[in-house]
Amino acid sequence: MTFFILAVVFVIALLFVLGLHTFDKVDTEIEIDGSTNDVWKALTSFDEYADWNPFITSVSGDFKEGSMVDVTIALPFSKSMDFNLKVEDLKKGTSFSWVSKMLEPKILDSVHYLRVEKTESGTVKFSQGEKFTGLLLYIVIPLIKTSIEKNFEKMNLALKNRVEGVVEMDTSSQIPSGGV
Repeated sequence: MTFFILAVVFVIALLFVLGLHTFDKVDTEIEIDGSTNDVWKALTSFDEYADWNPFITSVSGDFKEGSMVDVTIALPFSKSMDFNLKVEDLKKGTSFSWVSKMLEPKILDSVHYLRVEKTESGTVKFSQGEKFTGLLLYIVIPLIKTSIEKNFEKMNLALKNRVEGVVEMDTSSQIPSGGV
């Protein structure tokens, strides 16, 4: 009887890993007091990312649908990681996404989206998220999901501050960051 129960549990676990539950995702959003044009401009001015973006510190390449871009991401457990990502979907002024195939295709893949939407109240909703798929989904994502969500939220807040003109204070010296 014990063997039968173990076999059933093993089969269920195997089905889960091989495709019954095929993805996991992280979704975040923030409301920004500004225009969709201002948010889009800040979001796509990649040469300025190092000045304000604590998560995605660099994007370079020909930013158009189907092209490859080089993206540098700051991570809490290492200095940074570089990725070569394919721009999958680009709707100027409203959204874009890029695809990552880590390791090998279908091992751990992801689609990262960024969206800019006007709200009924006249503000802008900025949302970003990532959908993960692949064989290592159940091993890797539980280890990094919380960190990814926190990094997205840091970027969201930094984008909000950038668009709204908020100057962050360096709490150690009480001098606005960027100088006097």
